[in-house]
Amino acid sequence: MPTDVKDIEDRIKQELTRLPGPKRAGMLEAYFDGHVSFGGQLKYGIVSLGRLVSIAKALDRPVTDDNSLSILLSELAEAAKHSPNGPWYALDVTIKNKTCDFKYYYMNDPELTVQNVKRTQFGRLPEFLYVKHFNKELVDAADENDIFYALENIVHKATERDVSLHEDMLDFYAIYDWITDVRNGYWGQYFGRVTDSWETGKYSRKEMYGRVIRGLNTVGETETADLFKDAIGLYSHLVEFVEEARVELGIPKPKEPNDDELNEKLSWFDDRDHQIETAVGAHIRDNIDRYEIKFPWP
Repeated sequence: MPTDVKDIEDRIKQELTRLPGPKRAGMLEAYFDGHVSFGGQLKYGIVSLGRLVSIAKALDRPVTDDNSLSILLSELAEAAKHSPNGPWYALDVTIKNKTCDFKYYYMNDPELTVQNVKRTQFGRLPEFLYVKHFNKELVDAADENDIFYALENIVHKATERDVSLHEDMLDFYAIYDWITDVRNGYWGQYFGRVTDSWETGKYSRKEMYGRVIRGLNTVGETETADLFKDAIGLYSHLVEFVEEARVELGIPKPKEPNDDELNEKLSWFDDRDHQIETAVGAHIRDNIDRYEIKFPWP
């Protein structure tokens, strides 16, 4: 392992072992998928009297501090990219009194499979698997909602690596773009953008509207597709390029609503968003032979 990795490990050990108390034991779990996240619990004292505390809370150090775990783990992830089978996607640091043992889980481990991969703290498959080989083995092991939320990463990496995608996958990404943007800032934010909200592919929002409708129909959400068309009609009174899209899509223009009417007519979203996610994920899984993607790796 490169010397700089060892140096950073030593700094992490110093940080973890500076915690107060005569006896301490616990586990720090870190995950890396382009950015670092971590969690874990630390126990002080003997088992019968011990108390569990959050490691981050116990350290009580600003995240901008050079010795904060966030910065140290980010440095470790960067340094370990050149390790055999690196980079790592998960790391367990076992803490016992003044000692720390590091266990790495590498993205390029030759024995890595969907079955033995270390899942995230939320029980999900790590995101890098989706942009390594998006296939039946993977989606059979994944939750429908996890497949849905992988769409952003899949489209981003496909665009970055010039990998062609089935047109349906772009339609499904348009649905992801719509649902996550409305959740983030409601309908006004969604219809106020001129490109996809995360700029994954810098797709025109006018193009995305048609893809949302087509994608919803593909997964059997035909009633929702009609409601989405109605939403375009309603917002065509407020945004000029939404009006242009309404005309191009052949959607009738309704009477202009007031604010209360607008909110009421769009209230269906909160009752349907989760079922749409599940429908998209299930459709992709059931038709993975059509949507399989082999990405260049690494």
